[in-house]
Amino acid sequence: MVGGGNSVGQAALFLANYAKKVYVIIRNEDLGAKMSDYLVQRIIACENIEVLTNSNVVKVKGDTNLEKVEIQRNDSLVENNIMYLFTFVGAKPCTEWLNNIIDTDEKGFVHTGLNICDNALNNKSEFSKRKPYTFETSSPGLFAVGDVRSGSVKRVASAVGEGSIVVSDIHKSLAQLEAVSTKN
Repeated sequence: MVGGGNSVGQAALFLANYAKKVYVIIRNEDLGAKMSDYLVQRIIACENIEVLTNSNVVKVKGDTNLEKVEIQRNDSLVENNIMYLFTFVGAKPCTEWLNNIIDTDEKGFVHTGLNICDNALNNKSEFSKRKPYTFETSSPGLFAVGDVRSGSVKRVASAVGEGSIVVSDIHKSLAQLEAVSTKN
């Protein structure tokens, strides 16, 4: 989980019920700076949640799925085997770590679906065969929902709704990959 607001706190506590380990990655030193005290106390008490302060995600790795995440913490770089990454970035997208590999607006929020600029679409052969799915980025098979998405309403309920809607498009994307790999 990347971010330090209440949405991250709620999501981390929920996911801790199912995951072996949940990392909460924040840029500053104080988890309580932007999060309600009751959430901070519950997170601190939760054995399988680790809070990484003074930290930033600097690189993600994987061939077809997320496999590793590089985290800059203070002066050290740590690579973790992480298969899921959730970003709760609010009013500032903090998408610099994407290194301009996907289309964003002038503030760095990610364009999805029909809002992707035409020149970004023209560079992807996949999009010559089909239009991007509603929450798909300019990189085929990479999806964005919630606060990081350009034009989103920046509310938890909307992000949850977008997250549930995108699941069917992810399944379609994976089915297309499987069909291509069985042809080859």
